[in-house]
Amino acid sequence: KEAGEGPWAAVCPLPCRALPAWAAAHGMRSVCHPADLGAWLGDRSNYLTAFRRLGLPVLAGRWLTLTGARYSELASEMGSCFVVQQKGGCGGSGTHFVHTAKDLATAAHSVGSTTVWVAPELDGPSFNINAIALDRQAVAGCPSLQLSGLAEIRARRGTYCGNDFLSAGAFGSGVLEDIREQTDQ
Repeated sequence: KEAGEGPWAAVCPLPCRALPAWAAAHGMRSVCHPADLGAWLGDRSNYLTAFRRLGLPVLAGRWLTLTGARYSELASEMGSCFVVQQKGGCGGSGTHFVHTAKDLATAAHSVGSTTVWVAPELDGPSFNINAIALDRQAVAGCPSLQLSGLAEIRARRGTYCGNDFLSAGAFGSGVLEDIREQTDQ
């Protein structure tokens, strides 16, 4: 068989420049997204713009620098609780929850003069789903609940702590199937 024609495929959800060559050397296809795409998606400004172009929902927010920003002005626009996020970061890094003028000052000190995304803070569950877009179809996994800020492990608020597949089932099969269908589209 030619390299890449075997029944197995290699996939990695993180940007990986070495995996396609490794997969080919072992007779597998690589169905990974290009590493440059992963890096591009790591910049929040890129994927928010792409979501809008695709007609996907994006939380109302805006890009700004916090230098000279006033809590009262932002709170009147975003609500009294809002989130400040840097362009890059994962697992909750670069995210600040702002509920007071003091929180805003702390966030402003942390991010300096960089441009940040400021959006209203939403409460409620956050579902995750992993999917792979192939040439002729998408393959979607089971939805899970994203766990963050677990006090039991002393994780700070917003810090990614894993996914819970079992608890997602408590929302009912209709909700989970709707999430899968949205992903397949």
